[in-house]
Amino acid sequence: MTVRLEVSGAAADCTVRLVTDQGVLLTTPLPAAGTGVVEWRTTPAHAAYVRAEVRHAPAVPGLPGAFAALTNPVFLDAAAGTGG
Repeated sequence: MTVRLEVSGAAADCTVRLVTDQGVLLTTPLPAAGTGVVEWRTTPAHAAYVRAEVRHAPAVPGLPGAFAALTNPVFLDAAAGTGG
């Protein structure tokens, strides 16, 4: 299945992170316009849920920046991935 996140109105320094029960599995910067689309393919066998974070640039190097936006976790269902 494909996880798709559309972001608009974010600051130019923002980064998208996709977090699952396995930890942070994707980190990618947004374009300078603060608008973008992120897609990530997975299966329920590899990720029980996924949560998206949009974060500002970190104030302290090596730490994540402050939240600009955050989703609730979306739980992945094996039946949904097969069209069932």
